[in-house]
Amino acid sequence: MAQLKQDLIALELKLIEPEVRRCKSTLNQLIAEDFMEYPASGDAPYSKNDVYDRLAGEIPFTVEQQDYQLRILADNVAQLVYRAKITLIDTDTIKYSHRSSLYKFNGQHWQMQFHQGTPCERFI
Repeated sequence: MAQLKQDLIALELKLIEPEVRRCKSTLNQLIAEDFMEYPASGDAPYSKNDVYDRLAGEIPFTVEQQDYQLRILADNVAQLVYRAKITLIDTDTIKYSHRSSLYKFNGQHWQMQFHQGTPCERFI
């Protein structure tokens, strides 16, 4: 279980890399076809295709993630929860959120199937 936790954390960190976020073929490998996201902004949920469109005009940011917890939900489904501090580059905007990602093993590798960000109070 410790190795799976590290593997899923690595996937989370990969998904915030700017070069990964700009590469549709890499995102296609990391995100499941039936992916859905409820963003911390409160906007309508995103599908996989919406993510591609949204990332094209994204404002650069940095992310600090902490307090990871792994839950095994089924043999091929796991949930990674954590807290994130997102800083928009070249602005004073900082956002804090609780994050939850569901990953599904597709027979070859783990893919993110669902993600949700919920705004929260500032944390240290």
